Amino acid sequence: MLVPATRPCVLVPHRRTSNTAAIVWNLQPHERVFYVEQQLESDQADAAGLCRLPATAEGKVCTNPDTLKVPHAHTSARER
Repeated sequence: MLVPATRPCVLVPHRRTSNTAAIVWNLQPHERVFYVEQQLESDQADAAGLCRLPATAEGKVCTNPDTLKVPHAHTSARER
């Protein structure tokens, strides 16, 4: 599955099988992309501007981590 990076963030759809690759293309060479699985993750495009995402990556993928809403860890009343 090829996903063009036409904006600061793109949506990577859910893949039915783990053997389907998602590749974000049209990035700058070695540009970082950010996404949230259970925490903020990042990956880097290759020299051609292609970034193959892990099979578990889906949803919003951005070139700036500030545009992602990272879920906060739950804190109990005792921890506050």
